[in-house]
Amino acid sequence: CEGIIAMLMPSALNKDVDLALLIHSDVPQWVMGDANRLGQILTNLLNNAIKFTPPLGNVSLQLMTAAGPDDGKALVIRVIDTGIGMDSEAQEHVFEQFRQGDDSITRRYGGTGLGLAIVARLVQLMHGEIAIDSRPGRGTIVDVHLPCEPCREPIPTAPSELLLTDLPCLIFDRNPVERRAIRNQLLSYGAEVFIVKRREDLEPMLGQAAERGRPIRLIIASLQSRYKDLEHLPRALETCRRVYEGEILLIVDDIEQGHSSLLTGLERVTSLARPLSKAALFEYLKTFAGCQDGRAEVAPLPEPPPTRLAGLRILFAEDNELNRRLITTLLEEQGCEIVTTINGHHALNTLCAEPFDLLLLDIHLPELDGIELARQIRTMEGPIGQLPIIALTADIYRGRRSFLQANGIDGCVFKPIEEEGLWRCIAAVLEDRRSPDCWPGQTSTPAVPSEARAAQGHEKRIDIERRRLRPRLTTELERHLDALRQIELPEQQKAVHEISHQINGLAGFFRLEGLMIVAREVEASSREGSTLAAASLQALTAAIEEALETLAGETGAVQEAE
Repeated sequence: CEGIIAMLMPSALNKDVDLALLIHSDVPQWVMGDANRLGQILTNLLNNAIKFTPPLGNVSLQLMTAAGPDDGKALVIRVIDTGIGMDSEAQEHVFEQFRQGDDSITRRYGGTGLGLAIVARLVQLMHGEIAIDSRPGRGTIVDVHLPCEPCREPIPTAPSELLLTDLPCLIFDRNPVERRAIRNQLLSYGAEVFIVKRREDLEPMLGQAAERGRPIRLIIASLQSRYKDLEHLPRALETCRRVYEGEILLIVDDIEQGHSSLLTGLERVTSLARPLSKAALFEYLKTFAGCQDGRAEVAPLPEPPPTRLAGLRILFAEDNELNRRLITTLLEEQGCEIVTTINGHHALNTLCAEPFDLLLLDIHLPELDGIELARQIRTMEGPIGQLPIIALTADIYRGRRSFLQANGIDGCVFKPIEEEGLWRCIAAVLEDRRSPDCWPGQTSTPAVPSEARAAQGHEKRIDIERRRLRPRLTTELERHLDALRQIELPEQQKAVHEISHQINGLAGFFRLEGLMIVAREVEASSREGSTLAAASLQALTAAIEEALETLAGETGAVQEAE
């Protein structure tokens, strides 16, 4: 849930929509189920809610449990938005493909209304139920009930030794969902929590607490771009410091990272980016609680990637040009020497002719599949047979750890590539191929806040590269759309599989979440031995058309601004 909220947060902030997550305490940490499809459900519901919520609105994701069938439990996913809503007639058709309650909605907001139809289908496949409650102009609530079976062998987690017994803490947060999530976590550690909802109430509350003999020891303040909180920060801090000298934790929007100069050099002030994960808050509070004088000392940033990666000679096998250019740029920035190849046979010949420290390969390579390439390498004698291999894939099924290890692959990073996950995987594979960090996204180890902050500068450069390559994206999508319109099923199902794989990679590269979900579903449905329905092909073409409409709108907006 936290990962999906983080992925969608930029699009929500760019639209000036507040996005928050609350997981109730009765939800088990681990349940049996299909994590991939759960992620698709969450992403579609939230994308839909953000899309139809006007600026200054709110969207929240809440998870809880309820009574299920046969005296069991159900996991309840609730998405609440303050969007345009819909009448009862529109609600009857909202789960149908290519239907929206009103044609004018399509013109105003774009798209085909495919998201909720996909959710309804996935919920049905997972033996769950979905319900919607909405009123025009009053927003929408979507509830999904899924079977909730706790793990029989739960993955062990380290016991929390963090104790903030009776520590007076003050939360300033206008969003009730985010506020409740932070409050619940502080209470679970034994803290005493006070709430402030308005900036002007901070100083009176601090004064009252001091008068009662229970002075506040920690302030957690959520700053939002929509209220220009960072612009008011210097004055607010001056006001607080009249009656308070303790630690302050600021939660800021990623979109406001350009104002980092306002946050540097502030005494006893730490900032973390929204969305604030439980792990990030825990790490901060652990540092805070462990300081003898009550001052939270920010942990030093980890050693930057260049010292770990500089000088590595890497063969990168990837047939998608845009993915190849992005990852090559990232690796070259870290001082790596990169040789690229676009098919499996060429990769094998290159490995036999030149020495390399590492092989990065896309699993879906033409001519010689990435899995078969890894198998052949492992049969060879000498250094080439022991070459470290990392797979890059958007295919969750073929990205399974057990499957890849059985075929001689040492690590895997899922597309779209997260830079810190890639660095961590490369370092782990080169140092210890048994490390769980060889499999980012397949381990419970969270990224610590300092590591996340270290990657922020690189992420900005990735965004620059994406913007520079946007025209190529439109060309590629139009080419694939023309090819799909010529497809005849079932004779050309293999062609659909290859095209959907390419689109999946493109959508991941450019963070087109809706298109990526549909492409991934079609790619999975069109595997050899499966029968692809014509409706799935229609869904993919519709999703591409929707993406092209969105891209055209963004291009027009940029030109108008210029």
